[in-house]
Amino acid sequence: MITALEDEKVRKQLRGQLLEWLDALPVYGFNSSSYDINVIKKYLPQVLMKYNKKHGNVSKSEKLWIRSIEEELGRNIEQNKRIGRYNADGYDGETNTVYEFNGCFFHGCRKCYHPDDVNPHTGDKMNVLYEKTMRKEAKLKQMGYGMKSVWGCEFRMPTNEEINGIIKCNNKCRMISNGSFTFKDILAYLAPNTSLEKFLKAFDTEVHKGIFPLKVTQNLTKYADEHPELKQYSGNVIQLLKHSPIPSKKWFYNDLKGEAISSKQHIEIHSKYTNLYDLLMDYNNLDVKPGVEATKKLCNFFRSLNLDMHKDGISIPGLTLKYLWNTKEECEFQLFKGNEELYQKYRDNLVGGPSIVFHHYHERNKTRIRGGKLCQKILGYDANALYLWALSQDMPCGEHKMIEPYPDILEDVMNGSFFGEIECDIAVPEHVKEHFAEMPPIFKNTEIQYKDLSSDTKAQVKPNYKSKKLIGSMFGNKMLFPTELLKWYLEHGLMVSNITYAVKYERKAPFKSFAQQVSNERRAGDTSPDYKLRGEMMKLMGKSSYGKCITDFLKHETVKIVGPNNYNKNVRRVKDYIGHQDLVDGFEFRFKKTAFKQSLPIQIGFQVYQLAKLRMLQFYYDFVDYYIDRSDFQYCMMDTDSAYFAISGSSLQDVVKPHLLGEFKQKRQVWLERDDTLENKLYDSRAPGLFKLEYEGDCIISLASKMYYCDENKFSSKGINKGKMKLQNTSI
Repeated sequence: MITALEDEKVRKQLRGQLLEWLDALPVYGFNSSSYDINVIKKYLPQVLMKYNKKHGNVSKSEKLWIRSIEEELGRNIEQNKRIGRYNADGYDGETNTVYEFNGCFFHGCRKCYHPDDVNPHTGDKMNVLYEKTMRKEAKLKQMGYGMKSVWGCEFRMPTNEEINGIIKCNNKCRMISNGSFTFKDILAYLAPNTSLEKFLKAFDTEVHKGIFPLKVTQNLTKYADEHPELKQYSGNVIQLLKHSPIPSKKWFYNDLKGEAISSKQHIEIHSKYTNLYDLLMDYNNLDVKPGVEATKKLCNFFRSLNLDMHKDGISIPGLTLKYLWNTKEECEFQLFKGNEELYQKYRDNLVGGPSIVFHHYHERNKTRIRGGKLCQKILGYDANALYLWALSQDMPCGEHKMIEPYPDILEDVMNGSFFGEIECDIAVPEHVKEHFAEMPPIFKNTEIQYKDLSSDTKAQVKPNYKSKKLIGSMFGNKMLFPTELLKWYLEHGLMVSNITYAVKYERKAPFKSFAQQVSNERRAGDTSPDYKLRGEMMKLMGKSSYGKCITDFLKHETVKIVGPNNYNKNVRRVKDYIGHQDLVDGFEFRFKKTAFKQSLPIQIGFQVYQLAKLRMLQFYYDFVDYYIDRSDFQYCMMDTDSAYFAISGSSLQDVVKPHLLGEFKQKRQVWLERDDTLENKLYDSRAPGLFKLEYEGDCIISLASKMYYCDENKFSSKGINKGKMKLQNTSI
């Protein structure tokens, strides 16, 4: 819109207002490899400190330069002095001298920019800006003023500055900001493990592969040693690249892939380019241009949901949470100011998704189910969008109403008049322990010690071994349960005692419409290519919907970049100092958070986790175990939202108890997706909470949690690179 305006003055004015509104200009990158991480961590902060946020109408660099002039003169000089039609950055009345700090970007520095490059802020070519700067200096000299100026790239800023606008996830920088620029990682808005190629392909942008001698940028000193004529440019990488000829083939060798370019490719590069700078520009644009196009499409997707990717969040969970809040049905979620005890109970009772091995090995016509019938088939069922289903159920809304436990409270839980959370002891009675032996129904985090291990595992660990694990158990002490899960436990014969805490909430399902929207968008993506991308993005938002609510702020750290002069001051912060790392011209420090604001409703995440476990318990005990005799099936393993079990027939229906076959056919759609027509199957495949058959085969070998093998197309190997594995069931 702005560029379409005819009046140049109006264009410039509106650009300035736009930049002021943006506050910090977002710059998006794709931080997908260790090389990117090292570049961002070691060099970008150095650049950001040099071009830090403006102070009033001048940059921090300019302020520091003027300060250095004042220290050199031993007196203050007048700043932002009006001289005729010009504003002078600094003016010394005693010597009648004007001081000008020429920022390279806004004054068209010829060392840093090509004359035909366009400044996107002003719309002018760099050559126009440069000539305008030169005319100003010449005019001031004609007016009788002494003149002293410096280009931004020539001024070495003092290195005692700090950058605090850093957000990291493990070892990756999600955001680095100096107030003028905010560098963000596109990966934070995408599914985990998305490659750049997958990102560009998903957003229908063309991907081209270029060739560049990356070994040059990785070994600049060594490269300069081989080309002595380039040493004069060692302090300016841009000039070094501009004066560097195309290097020999060895510099094009790719260590990561173990590949070299062909002689033909090397000759083609030689004929097309005269220097490395031009080659780098084209090489970079092959990724950058499609990346910009894909990022614009990503922004447009969020804009269609009334979300601003630049301002509303730095990751998909943050944006999804805002969207949930914008679209939820009318209700409130009380926070925990003044009720830290309840918050801590939620935090202590957060139990993630169980991943448990029940039986290590079953194979068709080779193993027997519980020592009886031969195994004929392995079935693996997966719950569609399990956490999205849980989010769509009744949530603890409104105020935390603390209730003193009363004699009939469990009766009220059973009839549904009490909805909330109850802290109690729970146990499986002796007379039903055999019934619950295969899949113990109480999931909890507990410490596993050396004495708890099998003899095989003991041989691999030290006697002082300790590890916190999620397990299925027959009892639990002082555990917090949502009343919906507690009701299921009571209906199935578990004993509840010692109720010590009860919180009552208003029962509402505020996110049901969000779950329906995600499902419908995914169905639209299945049937129309035009909606495929939207369907995939809504799937990602559905998966990210609850996670932000369980953020543990105690695990957050403060990260900042400091210059060498600030090293001692920061390393002496004994109380909150964690560690530091050397960078180029500075250090990255990590500190403990001394305080945080708990501003998220953790009760939502807690409810989602617990209801997801309820659904998996219902699948085992109210569906599989109800319709199939135990002599005809045996559970092998389960993950958060899936279950694999062996059966003695060729299909699930073949092993249903004969007297329940009619009921099974009538009610199977309550549990499983329909398969009578392709249309129904496709529709139900996007219905949250329904189970679909994801594997049907002859064998399963379950070594440990998330470590199993069915066939060459269906296996899990947590912690091991799948691409480097060639597994067979014999090797397992």
